Amino acid sequence: MGTISITLPIDVSGTFRIRNASSARKLVKELEEIGERVSPFDEVFGIWADRPETSKELTDRLRAKNNRRNG
Repeated sequence: MGTISITLPIDVSGTFRIRNASSARKLVKELEEIGERVSPFDEVFGIWADRPETSKELTDRLRAKNNRRNG
């Protein structure tokens, strides 16, 4: 059993289950033809994009905040 996450440029949401393996393979093949594969890192990098701080400044600030919280 596998899962796929798809982001669409329209306002829609839902959860679907495909029970037929050949239909699932067909769907994946179509997605590979029309979509672009997205790495989990793409979302992470997107969160930090266009920030005025450098990665070192962000890391230092987050570590300091975490250290204060943990005593």
